[in-house]
Order: sequence, then C-alpha cells, then structure tokens
Amino acid sequence: MENKKLEMDFMVENLKISLHNNGNCHHNSKLLFEGLKKLGYNVKIITGFFIRDDGKTIKHSWVEFEDKILETDAEQLHIESNFAWKIIDDKNIKNRYTKFSKLSSQN
Repeated sequence: MENKKLEMDFMVENLKISLHNNGNCHHNSKLLFEGLKKLGYNVKIITGFFIRDDGKTIKHSWVEFEDKILETDAEQLHIESNFAWKIIDDKNIKNRYTKFSKLSSQN
C-alpha cells in the first residue's frame, strides 16, 4: 500500500481517537486497529513492553502494518514526534518494543 495513503489514513484515524482520548495505549490501539481494518489495511494489534530512553519498561500496546509500528502514544514513550502519534520504521526504536501476544485482523 502506498506510504502517503497510509500516512493520511493513520493521521485521520488518530485525530478521531483524540476526540475521545483517555490516554490509554491499549484502548487507542484497539480503536486504530478497528479504523484501519475498516479501510482495508491488514493490521495487527500487539501487546507487550516498551523500553523508554530512561530505561523504564512499560506495558504497552501498538498496531503493526507490514514492517511499520503505528504508535498512538509517542509522547508517553518519549519518542520524538510532531504529534502524539508516529509511524515508526527506525530499527533503533523498533528494537525497544517487545511483543508478548498478537491478534491478527484475519476473520
């Protein structure tokens, strides 16, 4: 899928989420997963841990599409971004995510 389309759809879905944002990555990832799935993306919702720059390990959820992490909580994780969300394809940041479960969009 074209990157510009993904970026636009990701931004629109995050703006929708921000209208009802409760600051919970698990809830926000679920909403992003559902929104992108309706648009035809083969996304996965992942639960695991994230290691912040300060070394703190945080239980976390995020969405993955192809080889990208679709992050709804960049601010909480101290990931540099112009918004509260970010598409991550930088291996140095991706290495800080640890998965412990996967739910795919296959139905």
